[in-house]
Amino acid sequence: MRVLVVSDADIGGAETVVLAQVKELERQGVNTRLFVPHELSKFSEHFRNWRSIYRPRGLELLLRQILDFRPDIVHFHNIQWKLGIACVKIAKESGAKVFFTAHDTGLFYPHKYFGRASFWHQLRTQRLRFNPLRNLLIKKYVRCVDRIFSVSGVLGQALREHGFENTTLHNGINVTEWAQPEPSAHAPTVLFAGRISGAKGASVLPAIEALVCAKVPSVKFLVVGKDVWVPREKMPEVYANTDVVIVPSVYLDPFPTVVLEAGASARPVVVTNLGGAKEAVTDGVTGFVADPHSPLFAERIVELLSNPARAREMGECARAHITRNFSLEKQVAKLIQYYNG
Repeated sequence: MRVLVVSDADIGGAETVVLAQVKELERQGVNTRLFVPHELSKFSEHFRNWRSIYRPRGLELLLRQILDFRPDIVHFHNIQWKLGIACVKIAKESGAKVFFTAHDTGLFYPHKYFGRASFWHQLRTQRLRFNPLRNLLIKKYVRCVDRIFSVSGVLGQALREHGFENTTLHNGINVTEWAQPEPSAHAPTVLFAGRISGAKGASVLPAIEALVCAKVPSVKFLVVGKDVWVPREKMPEVYANTDVVIVPSVYLDPFPTVVLEAGASARPVVVTNLGGAKEAVTDGVTGFVADPHSPLFAERIVELLSNPARAREMGECARAHITRNFSLEKQVAKLIQYYNG
């Protein structure tokens, strides 16, 4: 079986997931090639809704890969940045099975999704960037896809509500890569890791921080990606010197990888009740799920900081939970079963 994996974004959480998935497919004996069109520029924000449907140069580059590799399966990930959705038709016409993993709501809504995606809402918020034919054309091309995967159940439900049948297949993580190094002495530390933005939680973080600091004055909030940039290979050390990891996203955040990393690092989490993060957390056992707009979110952080023994116990439960349910090996084995189906 030859699998061509196609992803057109160069950096980010989804791209980290794709690279790990490709390596594990190869380890499990699948002849895999990753195609990332580095030579293409990203669509500009102003014209992306128009140009991301059909890009002749993207089709040409993909066809070249297909003719050279002759895949049995073409598996697409993010292709709204450089290649364009019409690529799925080229893949189908080659005779290959076509799979598509939705890492976000891009099939029906091209921005952070807060629960509104009507025609009039998009026209009002996107203005000249709005392409009224975009969703219709995407649905037309997606008919060429044999199976759509969603990375979380909540994302899958949103996709179904907008006409895209799908199967939920959570991302996995190589737990052994997150073996916990020996921590150094440190002040009580709360970690926020990822791209900082209002939707990701920057809009509520000051209020959360103020409430926590009022109860635990010695606490340190570390925002990796803003306060400091840390190479991925150094992140296990960051987690080791963290007491609580938070994910306070205020939109439908599909399935934040940081929840898996924290669990694999034996660290308890406090996560948003919006989006897919809660699907990797057993509330009250491996961490807490709370509304990021509610004082309860900060109270849960204080609860963990004030009880280190319980925090350690929950962290160990988190590691066992992630190992049992979200290991990369198991998730890729499930993917291969779908390939063979």
